[in-house]
Amino acid sequence: MWKKEGANIRKKIKVILKNITEKEEDIFEGYCIFNKNTYTYLNKDTTYKLQDKENKIILTRENDKIRHVMIFSSKIEKTEYYLKEYNNCIEFKIKTNNIEKSNNKIEISYTILDSDIDYIYIIEMSD
Repeated sequence: MWKKEGANIRKKIKVILKNITEKEEDIFEGYCIFNKNTYTYLNKDTTYKLQDKENKIILTRENDKIRHVMIFSSKIEKTEYYLKEYNNCIEFKIKTNNIEKSNNKIEISYTILDSDIDYIYIIEMSD
């Protein structure tokens, strides 16, 4: 079950990031740790943390070089892309086009306004 309260639960996941504009797709299959609407997984030496809040979803990607925080909500949000080596933060704007949630899946359609690139981020969880 996707929305389960309590202790850490290990679940199998499939994550798809589609760049609609440039027709590219990245697929990751592995495991996540789920706890109180927070999903954490590791992909290519980067930790991903997806927080499913009441009116927004926050996706944080972090490794030894960057920290990237994206907020998906009903309004245009600023995202921060922090370059650790240079102690520099780049901000750009994201427009969330659609968020769909079900018991085992979250799908987010969004546009990075500064570059006018459309993406779809899908995370599916199974036993």
